[in-house]
Amino acid sequence: MLTYDIKDLYVNIPTKEILRITKSLLLKHNDARTTKQIITLLDVILQQNYFSFENHIYQPETGISMGSPISSTIAEIFLQHMENTLMKQLFDTKNVAFYTRYVDDILLIYNAQHVTPETIHNYIN
Repeated sequence: MLTYDIKDLYVNIPTKEILRITKSLLLKHNDARTTKQIITLLDVILQQNYFSFENHIYQPETGISMGSPISSTIAEIFLQHMENTLMKQLFDTKNVAFYTRYVDDILLIYNAQHVTPETIHNYIN
């Protein structure tokens, strides 16, 4: 059994990548005009990444704002994309018997006869 915590998830989500992923998902169920409108709005929302600390206002250069109402949805879209593309190969080998994730916490059970924790860790990184 292995557990992982994705370090600094929100500040490390690439906004340009999330826009590309979301656009791709939206185009499956919407026309190009609707998709473009939603992506334009999402881009504006993601650029409003401000926070206040000790009476100073900051705007980080990367990532998404952790306190924003849309942040958890964006993080979920990004992580599901990662699971469905990159992690799928690991799951298909049947070396991982169980995998679950809650936001940025991961629990997995692996077949120790076929794979090592180091192999899984290296693959995930």
